[in-house]
Amino acid sequence: MSGKNPSSILARLLESGEFSDLKFLCKGDEFKVHKAIVCMQSPVIKAAIQGSFEESHTSVIKMDDFDPKVVKQLVQFMYTGDYDIEEVRRDASEEATSEVVGEAVDGGSLWDRQSRPDENEINRTGSPSALPPEANATDPLLEHIRVNSIGDYYGIEALVSLANSKIEQLLQSDPAENSWVETLPSAIEAATHSTGDQEVLRIFATAIAPNISSLLGMERFRRLSVLTDFSLTVLDKCAREIHALSLQDQSNKYLQQEWERHRGEQDAEIAKLKDSLRTLNRTRQCRNCMAEFTCSIDTRECILRCTKCLCKHQ
Repeated sequence: MSGKNPSSILARLLESGEFSDLKFLCKGDEFKVHKAIVCMQSPVIKAAIQGSFEESHTSVIKMDDFDPKVVKQLVQFMYTGDYDIEEVRRDASEEATSEVVGEAVDGGSLWDRQSRPDENEINRTGSPSALPPEANATDPLLEHIRVNSIGDYYGIEALVSLANSKIEQLLQSDPAENSWVETLPSAIEAATHSTGDQEVLRIFATAIAPNISSLLGMERFRRLSVLTDFSLTVLDKCAREIHALSLQDQSNKYLQQEWERHRGEQDAEIAKLKDSLRTLNRTRQCRNCMAEFTCSIDTRECILRCTKCLCKHQ
């Protein structure tokens, strides 16, 4: 009997929608799913289906607090164990562009209207809390934060963990060194308002720590709602202390290098003196003038010279 990959079977089941016995509804979008699959992963959905709630009678879960593309990522994870932000972003962009062009054509003013869709509509947050306008610039970070949010809301720990690992990887492997620092304020604001997960906050705190001086110079960071005047004062003091310690560390490293350099020079001179002493002990006459060997030390080269003919002896 030929075996088949269970994940590929579930992916086909998701794509076909066959035998679906549950629907996720989100702002007009419908996602056909299967109770046996989603209830095993979400205790929240399981409780709604098994309890005396409306969902148990209608077999419909309303997810209007989130964005349809985030719900799509949730469903994708439930059936494949992963989610793709690029595919969802492409779908959202194409859909928004199509709507704008369609409206322009219907109105007879295709060339009088902006062909670019409203970014706030395309990238609006998947949580009930609105994101700051500049948050759109954080694209990948925001997408993963939104997935974390919906995973946290429905108690899907594996999804929350996956989103966090993607956030951590993004922060650690950005090819442009620390290019994401500029986007951190918006991402932090989104994380603190859209999810109750503490691990994602730890991840961002880890990213903030080595960049605290740069962030404190950004007005958007200082305006974060989670920061009080007192906490900003503490952070300012910490940043100054870190800067002072950094300068002290650099000074210590320089002094250490200088000490090692001088120690190396001294060791080399001591080695030459020892060689000269051995030469003196074994030399009875000058090899050049054949006179009884008497010598002086050439301080420039730290070697012996015959006092009569100045021949070097090493």
